[in-house]
Amino acid sequence: MEDGPGRRVGLIRCLVRPPEDCADLSDAFEQLERNIKRIKWLDPFATDLALERYPWLGTRRAEIVAALGSLMHPIMTKRDSVTYSKANIVSSITHERCIAHTAAIAELFMDRFDPEAPLSDEALEEKAARLRAEIERGVEEMTASILLNKMIDIIFHTKKTNLFMKNRCVYPLRPRIV
Repeated sequence: MEDGPGRRVGLIRCLVRPPEDCADLSDAFEQLERNIKRIKWLDPFATDLALERYPWLGTRRAEIVAALGSLMHPIMTKRDSVTYSKANIVSSITHERCIAHTAAIAELFMDRFDPEAPLSDEALEEKAARLRAEIERGVEEMTASILLNKMIDIIFHTKKTNLFMKNRCVYPLRPRIV
């Protein structure tokens, strides 16, 4: 809720009841505790994406979109600081016409770093090529196309992520030094 210009106050109140099919309550409450702790650290942009604009996106993909969008700003502002302002980047990659592509890129990121079955370099190349072809066919605006392709490039240059760690608070990317 708004608390004056540019300030927000949040209060979370919930009545928690364990799922009926839950035999061991400790797991359910452990997950609830992790989620409550993490909500404090969610980026406001990611929260807006996941809860307001595109609820189907989910918080994990919204966090990826926020991280990639933030990382693109210092990279792209060197080309053109007006066209690639942070606001324009965010607007372009989350526009209704592009959000499906953006979500697919976030999904590619998750697949690449899935601890159970990470994508091999060859599989990543193949999926990225398919995504790039879809972007070429489906995105008419040049700026949006460039940004979506840059998001894919960032995946290739990411070395580590803590996306799948249980007790993470923030969402950093560690790029490869090339």
